[in-house]
Amino acid sequence: MELLNLSVKDYLDELSKKVSTPGGGSALAIVLSLSASLGLMALNFTVNKKGYEDKQEKVKEYISKIEEIKSVGEKLIDEDAKSYKALMDAYRSKDETAIRKAACYACEVPLTLYLKAKILEEYLIDIHPLCNKNLLSDVDIALDLINSVYSGSKANLLLNIADVPEEKKMEYLSLLK
Repeated sequence: MELLNLSVKDYLDELSKKVSTPGGGSALAIVLSLSASLGLMALNFTVNKKGYEDKQEKVKEYISKIEEIKSVGEKLIDEDAKSYKALMDAYRSKDETAIRKAACYACEVPLTLYLKAKILEEYLIDIHPLCNKNLLSDVDIALDLINSVYSGSKANLLLNIADVPEEKKMEYLSLLK
C-alpha cells in the first residue's frame, strides 16, 4: 500500500491499527512535510504581495529549497515502512549479515529526517523576516513541528542502531548534533 496517496483519514485509520506499519517514522515524515508545507504557504502568500517587493528574489529562492525538503519528507513516508519491513524480515532470517545491512537501512530514514529537519529549521528561521506578517504564526507552528521530528527521529535511530556495525554506528551518532 502506498501511504503517501492515502487520504488523511485513511492514513490515520491505518496508523491506529494493530500493525507494524505505518508507524512513528512515517508519521514523522508527514510532520516534516507538514512543516515544510506551512513554510511554503507563508512564502506563497508573500509572492507578489504589495509591501514585499524587495524580498521577492529571496522568497522564490526559499520556495524552491523548501519544496525539495517537502518532497523528501513525502518519499520517506513510504520508505520508513519499507525499511522497517526489511529489518523485520532480516531478524526472522537470523542472517547476521542481512540484519546488519537492514539495520543500516532502517537508520537511514530517521537520520535523513533529522538532517532535513535541521536544514528546514534554518530555512524557517531565515524566512521569518521575509514573510507576510499575517502568516508568521504559521511559520512558528512549522518551527514547533520540527521539534517533534528531531526527538522522534533520534529515538527511532537509537532504537534501530543496535545491530549496525560499530564504524557506521559512530558515523550516524556523530550526525545527531
